Amino acid sequence: MSRYPIHQSGLFRLRSIGQLARLLRYDSKTLRALSDVGKHYHVWPETDANGKERIIEAPQGQLKVLHRRLVRIVNRIQLPEYLHSGRKKRSYITNAEAHVSSRTLIKLDIRKFYPSTSTEAFVRGLRDYFECGVEVADLLGDLCTFEGHIPTGSPFSMMAAYVALKSRFDRAAAAAKARGNVFTVYVDDMTLSGSLVNNRDRDLIKSIFKGSGLDLHKFKYYGPTTAKSVTGTILRDGRKHLPNRRHLKIATNLALLESLPQGAEKERLYQSVRGQMIEASQLEPSYAHRLRRIE
Repeated sequence: MSRYPIHQSGLFRLRSIGQLARLLRYDSKTLRALSDVGKHYHVWPETDANGKERIIEAPQGQLKVLHRRLVRIVNRIQLPEYLHSGRKKRSYITNAEAHVSSRTLIKLDIRKFYPSTSTEAFVRGLRDYFECGVEVADLLGDLCTFEGHIPTGSPFSMMAAYVALKSRFDRAAAAAKARGNVFTVYVDDMTLSGSLVNNRDRDLIKSIFKGSGLDLHKFKYYGPTTAKSVTGTILRDGRKHLPNRRHLKIATNLALLESLPQGAEKERLYQSVRGQMIEASQLEPSYAHRLRRIE
């Protein structure tokens, strides 16, 4: 898929609701109806593997289709090198790979990223980044956010949060480049690395986000001789490695797979561990050979 400059985007300098409706393939009346988002979201609590509960806010029906169309529209423009989430051919692995040769590294993340990223920030991003008219930006703010913030379960959430925070991410990337460092963003994780990053670099990023309403936390520093954990990837000796916990999970599942009799349960586990090994092979090529033995 070819990418083009922001000024060639269909969203750029949209001034009327009619133009927006045509871009999103809805009529104006339907767009305004969908902007009453309380009727178009399913909200439920979800508990992760660590027992931590979070609230999922997922658009449904036509609103979800609209969000997916916005993903495609934003993904067609040229995006900055530092952004590794919410876009094709980028992932948590490419995010880590950007830092694989660095001697020192700092990580920070944004607490409660989507709930803390406001509708106001998203609307301001649309006006600053896409130069949308006020009416268009306000309607998109209503269509793409939920109860005053970026929703936690939308396919557009990652890109909406990027639009909302682009100006701050851009400043952080420019500041890092000026000091000879590398800066990347993967969802709520910001990583800064270089030959000698330090507290001054961390404090510079924190100052850029001051007044944003976002709380930067989980600060972690890795020195020259330390293995570095970046977005689910271990960086050591100039190479990417799978974390030990994922090695263990695959080994445990393989042992269980071997012990199960033929049947639906074994097939479900096989498909699960197969997916785990395919993903692991992107970091540890030996898993591709191991996978062939069980196929």
